[in-house]
Amino acid sequence: MAESRPQWDHPGGKLIELGSRELKDEELLAILIGSGYKGRSAQAIAKELLNKYYSIAGLLGKTSSDLSIIKGLKEGKIARIAASFEIAKRVFDENKWELPNRRLVRLELPEL
Repeated sequence: MAESRPQWDHPGGKLIELGSRELKDEELLAILIGSGYKGRSAQAIAKELLNKYYSIAGLLGKTSSDLSIIKGLKEGKIARIAASFEIAKRVFDENKWELPNRRLVRLELPEL
């Protein structure tokens, strides 16, 4: 008998059970978005956002106005996305210098 894979009601459950590396970009973004609206899930909104801007990296530098053209993205959801990018930027800023193979490499993220 084939072993069936568990199904999750939302990507947050999948993240808790399997870890963040097992989630697709749209699932991670859906967690930040939190909820959808009538007839449209957070994951569907995330997918539309990624289709419009091609990738998570494509969201960098987008303004609130850029993101708000996606139906279902309002101030609170846009603020969570922007905050997550700022947290990532600060982590990289704290660890700017790495020493792989005795060479200095500067890591930078573009401004949000």
